[in-house]
Amino acid sequence: MDFLRGLLDYIPDRIYFKDLQGRFVLVSKSEADYLGAKNAADVVGKTDFDYFDKELAQAAFDDEQEVMRTGKAMKGKVEEKLLLDGRTGWALVAKIPMRDAAGVVIGTCGISKDVTRLRETQDSLHEALSAVACQKNQLAKSLTDLNKAHQELKTAQEQLIDFQKLQGLARLAFGAAHEIRNPLATLELGIGFLSSQSSIMEEEAASDALQGMSEAITRAEIVIRALMDGATATGVTLKPGEASEIVRQAVEKIKSEKAQPTTGS
Repeated sequence: MDFLRGLLDYIPDRIYFKDLQGRFVLVSKSEADYLGAKNAADVVGKTDFDYFDKELAQAAFDDEQEVMRTGKAMKGKVEEKLLLDGRTGWALVAKIPMRDAAGVVIGTCGISKDVTRLRETQDSLHEALSAVACQKNQLAKSLTDLNKAHQELKTAQEQLIDFQKLQGLARLAFGAAHEIRNPLATLELGIGFLSSQSSIMEEEAASDALQGMSEAITRAEIVIRALMDGATATGVTLKPGEASEIVRQAVEKIKSEKAQPTTGS
C-alpha cells in the first residue's frame, strides 16, 4: 500500500478508484489537485457530483456503471473537462472494472491523461491547414486570373501589331496618293490649256478625248482624296480596282486620240 501511495503521489496522470456507488476510494495527488482538494484524503467518500456540474458528473457515472455492468474496460475516450482556471480542457480516459479475489466487480479504476495542449495543438493545426487550403484556392484563382490577363495582354499586343501594320499601310497609301496627285495636277493644267484652244476643240475626236481625260482625272482625284482621308481617319473604304480602272480608261482615251488621223493645214 505504501508503494501504491508513493506511486499515486508522483505520477502526473490522474488516477482514482471508486466503489459501486461511484464514491472515491483512493485518488492520486494529481487527481486531488485537479478536484481542488487540500489532499487526497479529503476526496475519499465523495463523488463527481460534489465537484462537477450535474450533466458532466452524470456522464462519468453512466460510463462507470456500464463498465461494471459489462465487466469490459473503456479505453481511449476523450472527455471534455473543466480545468481549475475555468478553461475547458480535454482528457484521454480509460476506465476498467475492479474485482475482488473471487472475480466479483467491486468498483472501477479510472486513469485520465491531460491532452488539453495536444487538443489545442490539433485545433491550431486544423485551422492552419484550413488557412493553407483557403490560400491554395486563392492562389489557384489568382493563377487563373493571371492566365486570363496574359491572354488578354497577348490579344492586345496582336491587335497593336495589326494596328501598327495598318498605320504603315495608311502612311504608304497617303504617300502614294500624294505622289499620284502631283502629276495629275500637271495633266489637269495641260488639259485645261488644250481645251482653251479653239482649233483643237473644233475636232470632235480631240474634244472627246480631252473630255474623257478630264473626267478620268476628276475620278482619280476622288479616289486619291479617299486614300488620303483613309490614312488620317476611320470609316473610309475604297472599292477594289477603282484606281486601276480610272488609269486604264485614261490610257484608252490617250490611245484613241493618237489613233485619230491628222489633217493637213
